Amino acid sequence: MKQFLLTFAAVLLAGFVLLMLPLIIISSIAAASMSDKDVEVKEGTILTLDISESISDRDLDSPALRVRNAMSGSETSHGLNLLAKKLEKAAKDDKISALYIKGESASANMANQREIRRLIADFKASSGKPVYYFSSGMDHKAAYVASAADSIFVAPAGHVFFYGCLSSKYYLKRFSEKFGIGFDVIKHGKYKSAVEPYFRDSRSDEDREQTLRYLNVMWQEMRDTIAAGRRISPEAVDAYTDNLIGLSGDADAAIKAGLIDKAIYYDQFANTLRQAAGKKPNEKLDFVNVFDYDNIDVADLKTDPKDGKVAIVYACGQIYDGNGDGDENNIYGDDLAATLRSVRTDTTIKAVVMRVNSPGGSALASDIIWREVAQIKAEKPIVVSMGGYAASGGYYISCAANYIYAEPNTLTGSIGVFGMIPNFGGLANNAGVSFDVVSTAKVPAVTGLEPLSEPLRAALTSSVENTYNTFVSRVSAGREMSFESVDSIGGGRVWAGSDAVNNGLVDGLGNLDDAIDMAVELAGLGDNYATEEFPKTDDSMASVMKQLGLSVRAGVGRALLGDEYDEAMKIKEKLQTPDGFVWAVCDEMVK
Repeated sequence: MKQFLLTFAAVLLAGFVLLMLPLIIISSIAAASMSDKDVEVKEGTILTLDISESISDRDLDSPALRVRNAMSGSETSHGLNLLAKKLEKAAKDDKISALYIKGESASANMANQREIRRLIADFKASSGKPVYYFSSGMDHKAAYVASAADSIFVAPAGHVFFYGCLSSKYYLKRFSEKFGIGFDVIKHGKYKSAVEPYFRDSRSDEDREQTLRYLNVMWQEMRDTIAAGRRISPEAVDAYTDNLIGLSGDADAAIKAGLIDKAIYYDQFANTLRQAAGKKPNEKLDFVNVFDYDNIDVADLKTDPKDGKVAIVYACGQIYDGNGDGDENNIYGDDLAATLRSVRTDTTIKAVVMRVNSPGGSALASDIIWREVAQIKAEKPIVVSMGGYAASGGYYISCAANYIYAEPNTLTGSIGVFGMIPNFGGLANNAGVSFDVVSTAKVPAVTGLEPLSEPLRAALTSSVENTYNTFVSRVSAGREMSFESVDSIGGGRVWAGSDAVNNGLVDGLGNLDDAIDMAVELAGLGDNYATEEFPKTDDSMASVMKQLGLSVRAGVGRALLGDEYDEAMKIKEKLQTPDGFVWAVCDEMVK
């Protein structure tokens, strides 16, 4: 009877879901479509930019993703490409009177923070319109972006807290031993630290060395930019940071240090905005979010460019084998390879720029993508623009390009590989579960329930070594360096972009626009060219339904696990072993 009741309840629940599914879809599409609403821009409108919102390399504003975000409550990620076009248009719009920046911290990665700051500075210089920052408090990341503004204001009791650049990792060795979970790890490169958390309790000396180096480079760039923008010395920024002055909760200390202009409340700040907008005291202010402002096409493609087109191919996210089935937030080897082939064979495309923002992933997929980049190079110029991360597999797919740009605070290099296979034999034994394997092969395959046999370990070691040698050879050929030279700066070591220029991994410091200019120059194009973005977003109903399914699954997971769901998904991703067992991943994260 109990089983019957459970089955009956499950059938009722399934029927309810099926009945409600059309309503869910319609509601989701309706909610998603609200982002397409027209926004009226009145005289004296204040343009707003919230830097605490997610801003990535590319704006993925497809119906499928809107449905998924509406269903799951996920945050929409805006793109630098769209921000650039919006600010450029707003600079010429007489109805826009000022730019108001807000957000206590900047959520974008450090390279994208730099680009956001540059776009703000360009808006200010080209428009002559005032740019203000106001928030209740501010950290150094917000200060980095806001240092391009004319004036910086925070609330009188606000914290203006700088804590420098830091990298933190969790280590699972004792956890694994406690619960009987083992990790068989084979890696090439003493600096390859992505797998250290699985068999160590703390950082290795090599990881500490490389981390301190790139953190210091990043902090120096951030500190010097803040100092230049605020017309104070870099030493003053260091003193403010090192002495934890910002924890006082008294913004006057930040004023004395020259980091902000005034400590005021919002109503006082609103009066400043009214003056900029030409409004009377207490008159209503009109605001428009920069991403809602005057909807324009992302691609901005000319219908008949005389000199041809430059393709901008976005390679963002972790690299996986195969096809992504609509996942536009990661890189899939077969999908990106197909995209690169299409731009190579398109005779109207005269040059290619690949925007890489990836910590790496599958070595197999990286090599497949590398081949397509090399094929393009043989027929037309291809230039790489590195974002926040272009490391390990992210560097692998970049190294064959004609020219590589990075930002000073890009994380790149990490030329190294590893293989890692978890085994849950101890956990199963502790739970009273036994197992028995029967195999036709002399050496049984990986079961995940026992440590690697010596033949398997030897085979995996050979695979890792072969992949590393191939990786170094690809870099050696692409960068025209000897194998030994690449190996000396490889070994899994992570480099900041400015260091990568000095050691030859990168050609120059620059952004996406610089990469486009270089591609145009290498292709010998004139001024009448157009840009076109790839991969194209999938707006089909199949994609909408796919994203809807992912949203429902995520929604159920969050309902059951709450905030632990996202952490569980991260651990699940770490434990997934890709086809071929070998990965080239840089797991460094900077805050």
